[in-house]
Amino acid sequence: MKPPFKTIALLLLAVTISFARQTTIEFPKLTGPYLGQAPTGMISELFAPGIISMGYHEHRMAFSPDGNEIYFTVFSTNPTRAIIMRMQLKNGTWSTPAVASFSDSGMNLHPAFSADGKRIFFSSTRPSNRVSRQKGGADIWFVERQGDSWSLPENLGDAINSDRNESSPFAAEDGTLFFESNRNSDKNDWDIYFSRFANGKYQNAEKLPFPVNTEHEEGGPCVSLDGSFILFNSNRPGTLGEADIYVAFKKMDGTWAEPINLGEKVNSKFYDWAPCLTPDGNYIIFSSYRNIEPIVSEYTSYSETLQKNFGQPKSGFGAFYWLDAKIIAELKPKE
Repeated sequence: MKPPFKTIALLLLAVTISFARQTTIEFPKLTGPYLGQAPTGMISELFAPGIISMGYHEHRMAFSPDGNEIYFTVFSTNPTRAIIMRMQLKNGTWSTPAVASFSDSGMNLHPAFSADGKRIFFSSTRPSNRVSRQKGGADIWFVERQGDSWSLPENLGDAINSDRNESSPFAAEDGTLFFESNRNSDKNDWDIYFSRFANGKYQNAEKLPFPVNTEHEEGGPCVSLDGSFILFNSNRPGTLGEADIYVAFKKMDGTWAEPINLGEKVNSKFYDWAPCLTPDGNYIIFSSYRNIEPIVSEYTSYSETLQKNFGQPKSGFGAFYWLDAKIIAELKPKE
């Protein structure tokens, strides 16, 4: 006697589930600083390939000051959605990436810690009651630490945000907030702005002067702990590709020197951008479109989650790269 069709279907389903369980590989146990990755050298290489660098346009990483948390942006490959992911070093092991609690509405990207680790700044297109904001535009928001979680997001207001787009915030050691914006531009040109924190509030934002900003695009600011240099990306003449990472050193009079291209050890013929420094200042981590080969992940427990939300990763989309920050000292002009 033939078994009924329903019985066969249930048996096939059980076999499928069993096979899926056998082939699902859990996220790896990562210990130590920098997700347990072996130290890199003086030439940029993929950071945590197949772990968090998978070709989903990952960019703008932020480390907590103690190095025990990282937040980073994952952008849909279409692109229609961006979320901020969180990992935490707890009991000696890094957690599996999970969506940050404040990445809950609109597109959320470009996290950055305050110097004391009590705030995270980020860019978002979430609904805002600011009348001046352009429909669909992005503002800079922040959350306050509440134990192991975060407060509800608050908009930084009109001293920082405009009727256009503000993105890529970075909080310097002295409290100054740097960010990029395409305000005051008919050509959608991006420049770097800053706002000093005084008397308990941020002052009206100012544009960084030439030679940091030019008539070309500048963005992705990251300032060293001692304030002696700023890293940023630009597509100004002299780049090796679509955009490169530059460093500008602060002069004795407080102005910025002519920016220096970080060169072929860092930059490529593709788009290189969104630099950050690890809290100890030892490494530069940035995003690049240079990878044209598939990045294979063995860890289906995380990659399947991304595929469900974003589809398949794509070669040639952003992934994280890193290298030793000693290259900055090598480029500093002799005084």
